[in-house]
Amino acid sequence: MRRIRVREDVCSGCLSCVAACSTMKMGYSSSSSACLHIDLSLLAKNRVRICRQCSDAPCAKACPEHAIIQLSKDSIWIIDYDKCDGCRKCIAVCPFDAIFWDSLQEKVIKCDLCGDTSPACVDACPTEALSIIDFLPRDGKKGRET
Repeated sequence: MRRIRVREDVCSGCLSCVAACSTMKMGYSSSSSACLHIDLSLLAKNRVRICRQCSDAPCAKACPEHAIIQLSKDSIWIIDYDKCDGCRKCIAVCPFDAIFWDSLQEKVIKCDLCGDTSPACVDACPTEALSIIDFLPRDGKKGRET
């Protein structure tokens, strides 16, 4: 399974990833329409909030409409907008605070790794704080980088 590796220790807080994400997804740059958020800090590391593609996804379990799905056992979690009713229960249970309410589109959004293309946020990151990795689950719950 692919996911985005985050290295907060090298994140400069430039927000290039946020602009690239929303531009790729929506065609315009807006932090509220980005599928990742950066909490900037002057005293500590910047916090990067992006879907970690949990093996045992609490967001999917919390969704009463079963709108957060995997197309196959080893694929990423995506939102089926034909099913999503916008209840936001997934936002409340995400352990990484990585599912967001887009107030412009009035819908829940999360990272889907830009589908089959290279993730825009990874390509835009000048410090390589974001990179794409393969994540191999161990015993169905935890994983390791390859």
